[in-house]
Amino acid sequence: MRFCLLDVNGQIHTQLHQSYPFTAAAGTTEHEQDPHLWWQCFEKLLQQLATRVKLQDIQSLAVDGTSGTLIALSRQGQPLHAAIMYNDARALAQSHLIQTVCPDDFAFAVPESALAKLLWYQQHYSSTDITAFLSQSDWLLYQFTGGKLYSDPNNALKMGYDAVAMQWPDWMDALQIPFHKLPQIIPTGKPLPTTASGLVQYGFSADLMVVSGTTDSTAAIYASGAHHPGDAISSLGSTLVAKAIHHHAISAPDYGIYSQPYQGMWLIGGGSNTGGAVLKALFSSQEIEQYSRQLNPQRLLNLHYYPLLHAGERFPVSSPTFTGNMQPQPASRSAFFQAILEGIADVEKQAYDCLERFGVTPVKRVISMGRGALNPGWQAIREQKLACPCPPAAQTEAAYGMALLAYKALQ
Repeated sequence: MRFCLLDVNGQIHTQLHQSYPFTAAAGTTEHEQDPHLWWQCFEKLLQQLATRVKLQDIQSLAVDGTSGTLIALSRQGQPLHAAIMYNDARALAQSHLIQTVCPDDFAFAVPESALAKLLWYQQHYSSTDITAFLSQSDWLLYQFTGGKLYSDPNNALKMGYDAVAMQWPDWMDALQIPFHKLPQIIPTGKPLPTTASGLVQYGFSADLMVVSGTTDSTAAIYASGAHHPGDAISSLGSTLVAKAIHHHAISAPDYGIYSQPYQGMWLIGGGSNTGGAVLKALFSSQEIEQYSRQLNPQRLLNLHYYPLLHAGERFPVSSPTFTGNMQPQPASRSAFFQAILEGIADVEKQAYDCLERFGVTPVKRVISMGRGALNPGWQAIREQKLACPCPPAAQTEAAYGMALLAYKALQ
């Protein structure tokens, strides 16, 4: 968990972080965490923060969390079961049920979606035992507001929310969804219509504004400074996430494309299974560091790799059987390393070309995030492939993005 506090001029005043125990997976496809760990961690960070600033002077607050993580609350307002995490895939049968009733352009008829997990909860617990369904950050808001149910459009997307029509869609009726147990959706960046009564006991002012937040990945994009059509954001982590800003929403599940609300516009794109995980599987940390220094962007190998470790791809190809390609393999390990980086850049290029075919504003700048954004040789390779600047983001912390969101709500 991370905190970021901005001063009255919008500059970073304090940054804090605190680790909490990672709950072991319940099975090969099941991943859970105890939500109480998050609150205990929050309290520890508050104690640290209180040594640096008077909590009563803080004017606004916003929170982000992982989308797709879902909690069911008991009649006592406590988690009925451990939080089912964003990467938990137990709800396979429930995802198939969603596919029988959802429209073709619904992008989250998958086991990892919060909607599939909601159906799993309903099939394993009595409806009278469950009073509400909340995402990770929604549960924190529940504590902040003394038991009110709020969420934002981005976190609610994977629970089925229609961010274009700004409502829970009618087709969810066929799934017997208890809409009265779902949170009220407040647009990202808007104050919640309630006080932060749950935080007064910690020393916060009763006038503290709680601002509707977003998902962790979108919070990082707020931090990056991307703000108008023509800007795109590539996250170069274990996987490659590529999203571009556009005036209106576009959905193409056959290509893994979905849309998220963003500052009055939309983030269009998706996530590929290529990325840094391929490098870590094939090269040691020492090799990655050594071969990064040996990259030669002036002499591209152009072997046209599509680097994947396993069958299955999400975007810009959406197929569970797609196998990619990392052949032919050069004799030199350093050349093989460069060929893979070029291949990831080729996939990135395909991703933005795919978005442009669906009408997304052509990309003029790709703001780069993640550890891969710190590799200057790879940046030079990507700038050649994408034919546009690919500068590293000045700020990448999701916590900073949320602090900025809370700050702007005061303006």
